[in-house]
Amino acid sequence: MLTYALIGTNQQKLDHVVTSIKEIAGQNINKLFTVYGEYDLVLKLKSKHSEEARETLQQIKDLNGVISMQSGVVVHQTHSKDTKPNIESL
Repeated sequence: MLTYALIGTNQQKLDHVVTSIKEIAGQNINKLFTVYGEYDLVLKLKSKHSEEARETLQQIKDLNGVISMQSGVVVHQTHSKDTKPNIESL
């Protein structure tokens, strides 16, 4: 299961939030980016099942310094640089 999370933080606590996410999510972190814009972090999270993802995201949401979070679960990969898009599914 692949989940993306957009995370807004208190800028003074950004380093604390990043360190805490690494501790909470550990090996489930596929990628973690610092970004400019409405959100400060983009997390790509891999998990074995939805309950594991939900628990991890709730722990991140409860961190001191996290102001907001939006998440989305990937249901289907429509394109990859490594593969051709599936025209028949469009």
